[in-house]
Amino acid sequence: MFTRRQFLSLSPALPVISLSFNLSCSNSNRGSLAVEARAVFPAGDQRAIAQATIHLLDADLIRLAMAEGDEHSPLHDKVHAENPRLKSLAGLMNGRRREAYSLGPDAFLLLEQSRPLWELHVLRTAETDAHGRASFENLKPGQYWLMGYRRKGGEEAFWNHQVIVEKGTNQVALDQINALYFK
Repeated sequence: MFTRRQFLSLSPALPVISLSFNLSCSNSNRGSLAVEARAVFPAGDQRAIAQATIHLLDADLIRLAMAEGDEHSPLHDKVHAENPRLKSLAGLMNGRRREAYSLGPDAFLLLEQSRPLWELHVLRTAETDAHGRASFENLKPGQYWLMGYRRKGGEEAFWNHQVIVEKGTNQVALDQINALYFK
């Protein structure tokens, strides 16, 4: 079951990319996460967003790049030596998201430079199909981070959003309101 919500774009020239999540349980201790990605335009027109990559992580990408609690691992040292501005970029992005304003295209720079740090925390990955749908099956209840991104055909969107999965059905929507970057 997908919930459909339309959002008005702050600028009539920008489409809205909306990722809707619906969790349902296959048994009392597990859940599945269904993803529907749509671009919603100010006039109400919608179109599926195909080929959006969605990662389910057990940690926050930005905190991993800031290396909170793990600043002296060999991997951290190597990644930060190769990308000396990474920690300050992650700190800037963390501050911006806490102040609830959009980041910039440098979100993709953070994504690429910190890849060796967050790849170890990816539990599952899905890509939306031609209908804008993807799913994650058999999830344990707990805290996760949904990292989604799309960078094709002039559309760019980036999410890094915490979700708490409880027993039963859970729903989360990712849209331009909680996107770290949207264009």
